[in-house]
Amino acid sequence: MRRSCAPSMLKEREDKKRIKIDKLFESDDKNKEVSSTVLDNDNWGTSSRRVKFESHNTEENVSNIYTKIIFNVVWREITKKKHKTWDGDGFLEVQLELPRAVLKDSTGKYLGTNTKFQVSDLEEGFQMVVGGKEIELLEQITDKNKYFSLQKQYVENRWGSAESQHCEEMSKKLKVSTLYQSTCKQQNNIYLKSIETIKNNKDNAIQGAWPSNSAKFVYNVVWREVTTKKNKTWNGDGVFEIYTDNNRGILKDEGGQEMGSMENLLLNEIEIGVILLIGNKEFEILEMKSENTTENKSENNLNSHARQEKRKDSLKINGSILPSPPKNHMKELNPASLPIHSMEVPHKLDQHLRPHQRDGVSFLYKCVMGLHAPTYRGCILADDMGLGKTLQCLTLACILLKSGPYGGERVLHRVLVVTPSSLTRNWEKEVSKWLKNERMYSFVVGGKRKLESYAKQQHVPFVIVSYENLLANILDFQSMTFDMLICDEGHRLKNQSTRIVSALKELNISRRIIITGTPVQNDLREFYCLADFVNPGIFGTYQDFRSYYELPLQESQNPEASSDVKDLANERTRELMKIADTFVLRRLQSVNGQYLPTKYEYIVFVQPSELQQFMLQKALQLYAQRKDTVLKDLTPLQIITVLKKICNHPSLVARTKTPNILTRFLERCLPDFSEMGPFDSAKLELVQHFLIASAIQNQEKCVLVSNHTKTLNILQGLCDFLNIKCLRLDGSTNVSERNANVEKFNNDSDDTLVFLLSAKAGGVGLNLIGASRLILFDNDWNPATDAQAMSRIWRDGQTRDVHIYRLVTAGCIEEKIFQRQIAKLTLGDCVTENIGRGSSDDTMKFSAEDLMDLFCLQEDYTICQTHESLNCHCNGDGENVTSYDVAESARKINALMKWKHYKPPFDSNFLELACLENASDNLMYIFANKTDTF
Repeated sequence: MRRSCAPSMLKEREDKKRIKIDKLFESDDKNKEVSSTVLDNDNWGTSSRRVKFESHNTEENVSNIYTKIIFNVVWREITKKKHKTWDGDGFLEVQLELPRAVLKDSTGKYLGTNTKFQVSDLEEGFQMVVGGKEIELLEQITDKNKYFSLQKQYVENRWGSAESQHCEEMSKKLKVSTLYQSTCKQQNNIYLKSIETIKNNKDNAIQGAWPSNSAKFVYNVVWREVTTKKNKTWNGDGVFEIYTDNNRGILKDEGGQEMGSMENLLLNEIEIGVILLIGNKEFEILEMKSENTTENKSENNLNSHARQEKRKDSLKINGSILPSPPKNHMKELNPASLPIHSMEVPHKLDQHLRPHQRDGVSFLYKCVMGLHAPTYRGCILADDMGLGKTLQCLTLACILLKSGPYGGERVLHRVLVVTPSSLTRNWEKEVSKWLKNERMYSFVVGGKRKLESYAKQQHVPFVIVSYENLLANILDFQSMTFDMLICDEGHRLKNQSTRIVSALKELNISRRIIITGTPVQNDLREFYCLADFVNPGIFGTYQDFRSYYELPLQESQNPEASSDVKDLANERTRELMKIADTFVLRRLQSVNGQYLPTKYEYIVFVQPSELQQFMLQKALQLYAQRKDTVLKDLTPLQIITVLKKICNHPSLVARTKTPNILTRFLERCLPDFSEMGPFDSAKLELVQHFLIASAIQNQEKCVLVSNHTKTLNILQGLCDFLNIKCLRLDGSTNVSERNANVEKFNNDSDDTLVFLLSAKAGGVGLNLIGASRLILFDNDWNPATDAQAMSRIWRDGQTRDVHIYRLVTAGCIEEKIFQRQIAKLTLGDCVTENIGRGSSDDTMKFSAEDLMDLFCLQEDYTICQTHESLNCHCNGDGENVTSYDVAESARKINALMKWKHYKPPFDSNFLELACLENASDNLMYIFANKTDTF
């Protein structure tokens, strides 16, 4: 890049005398010659955007053209650095009569204006400031044809060539979209028509400013006070009025109050997206609001014509068309018989949507518009993790923020997005990513950003807030009107008696969308709560719902249920699904399979270590003999907690902050802390061998997930012992550190190989595609928690094959928790899957005695209880599944009969692929599944 003192970049000066204006005009013949040149060289002295032409005095206009000189310049942002470099090349157009200097970059883009300078100072080597840019004059352009060609090249690159054939060739070379090709041709035709009109009218000439007759142009703008803050926000909406009779612009607020004005405006400075400065106010031009032309409207009003044609063209190339309202909907909601407006997905969004996402947008549209039933305007988007639920909701909001089916009047003005605090930043990024081109922005409520500040920003349609902040400021939210509510991770609304559910209902927002990957987690009552929230009264009262749907379904889950009970349950399931299908959309990851790499899943059962077996037996023995002892007040929850800790590592028993009598007894049975290590936990020893093979030897990034922070401490200590660099995210990690850790880990150039993740704190909405392997170290009672955590690496953007492991300590409470999860997934299938998937033939079911039998230990570790419950008689060599249909690759974890079964001795190639070749001594049984790409 050029430096200010680089002599090689400066042309030798021909004349150091100051520029004399009178020497620019030598004869009338020369005037005529240059005037002709102007017409033949695409508007000398104008910007890359076409100006508006009006008939006026030719002689006077040519004089205006001749009072402009052009300099080659180099420019840079103003900086205090000691060693400065220039940012780029450009042109400085100087109008000598005003005087006025306009800075453009090498492509012709407007950079700034300066009116406070002396013309006599303009010579090679002179430095000045223009529009916040430092510039140095290099040389005056005396060859106007050179400048014409540069300007014309920029115009052709931006709007299309003057020849249709050339436009098509360039579009093929650049592989531009159909939308751009059509726009280029349309702009090209408009431009040629305008030039032809000028050439045919000899009385017309080019004026460098505005039409000679009086006209007024009004633009919608957003404005703010000039500030040096890093994160700037707009203070409010306004208008910018331009009067062409005196080239004056006036900035006004929404109420019409004048806030400032500027003189000597030029048309080439006014374009969409430009930020201008008036006094201590800066404002951005959004769109033309209205245009009151002169008495004789000019045919050469090219900018306006181009925008109109471009708008028409964009309508022709728009995306998917949404369903039209049915007749009963029109009769009830369109009494004025307004014309039906075709609702389409904006092309810029539609081109990014996948087929299942287009279907999702159409489904959401039908629900929130009440096309099924005008009374109900809510829905549940329950797609599996990684299917783009956020994008679908933002696309719907964008459509309804722009227009509506009746008369084109927009349906939405404000959208409230409520999300877990850890995802507010993610939503803000998604709005900016997908809707920035639509001029739609978001306002995040939190910290110093209060809702009262948003009231001044009417042009911002999205308000994003966490559930906690909403509750803390519920009165402020109640004072504001919102047209649609989006609740991310909405399964937390499963209890109608919670404060957050009551607060959201008090906002009186009729259009409600719940986003969740798990609509049913524990029982059908949770599903009822979610359904009644989005569509109040759709199932009547909960008592009606329970007696008619829930009880028959629960009774049919019993393996001993009669055929009559099962038939009744099937009938009620079909009825429930018929209603749910009108407002619940559930798709599995199989619909996205063609965009994702291969996924390998392993359920790994390990035999507990000798110390673990001893501690488990001792704990259950104390619990069984608790009567008439000091342990008589011991609760089942306390013994369950202790048993789970022993399964992770026996040392966790001694790390309890509030020890009870049971933990005090068990501490006496533990060896000295210095004598314990990874070998005292079967799972931890397996992880040690796994990290050596995957992280150290193969340099693969891994995610280790646990539901307990103290277990994460042990895993972190293991990483330190192996000298493996790791990052961590748990409940104590703040939002900014969380985002930084995720971005760092996903960076391929970073040497961090392990990410320690809390399932509850980081298992929702997190993208860890930097890793190709994930281990779920322990299980949660809620299968949704584990499912969310395990989906962190198999998502959009993942390019490597992924391996996901679930570790289970065999023969004790952990295996019983895993079996309980299977029952929950089967219950969820009754609502979100078809009736066939929920039948007893395809899924495992356990009796109530099996589910409650938590306090029994297995004595014979040569068999796997879960495999035995399948009544499978395979050899355990992975050959129980000889072939399967690719369409079934998205199998549920409860369909273990369709997974491959392995028992000792294990195939060495299989263990090597799983990076478990050194952990064979700890392995007892493995269920494996492979999900191929489509």
